[in-house]
Amino acid sequence: MNEFNLIAKLRRLAAKQTIRRREAVYEKDGHRLKYLYLAGKRRDRLLVVFSAFPGPHGAAGYNMVATFAGADVSRLYILDDFGDEARGAYYLSESGDFYVASLVDDLLSRFMPQDGKTYFVGSSKGGYAALYFGIRRGADYVVSGAPQYYIGSYLMASGHAPVLAAMAGDTEKETIACYDKLLPDLIAAPHEKKPLVVLHYSEKEPTFGAHIQYLLSDLRAHGYTVRTDTEEYTAHSDVAKFFPQLCCRILKEYK
Repeated sequence: MNEFNLIAKLRRLAAKQTIRRREAVYEKDGHRLKYLYLAGKRRDRLLVVFSAFPGPHGAAGYNMVATFAGADVSRLYILDDFGDEARGAYYLSESGDFYVASLVDDLLSRFMPQDGKTYFVGSSKGGYAALYFGIRRGADYVVSGAPQYYIGSYLMASGHAPVLAAMAGDTEKETIACYDKLLPDLIAAPHEKKPLVVLHYSEKEPTFGAHIQYLLSDLRAHGYTVRTDTEEYTAHSDVAKFFPQLCCRILKEYK
């Protein structure tokens, strides 16, 4: 094992220990939301990290805990262990009840600094959530990697109908259309504060043609400042090879 791989392994082990020691639970109305809050030297800087779906047969987890271990900002990781087999529900709903989004909003209200900067980041499912909550909550920066845009259609087309059924209660055409419109309608609505959006993607990956090109168009049409970061890969999972480094660059650039 070379030195680089050894350091990476030690960081992953340290991250697992941190999660075991520091994971907390927010409870409201009989519902629970797990999270990990790590205070940094800069209490006026908060990084909020939303997770992607786990791999096949994997359990929901926190993304990029080791990646930001040396950052001086405070960090809030939110676990999405809702929905089908507890693998995730886009931080939104179960059986059509958007209590999950309400729990996330409560948690953000608790930790977002009144005077400072906030960075909402995530890839794929987490990229959708970073956009959704970053826009709703007036984040300063949203860094989103290869996100879906029309999540109802995406889940049906990708063979994940059980995920949508668990989120919405059914997979009727009206339900698919409703979930497809969540983020487009949010982007089109007026907001007092709009985040700077950094969007990572590959034009050779299917998410671009089905989702990201329309997301880009809508963001620009409604007055968002958008910065793009592109790579060339064809597999959606390859976003994980590039996204953590992008987030680290953004944190340094927009201090």
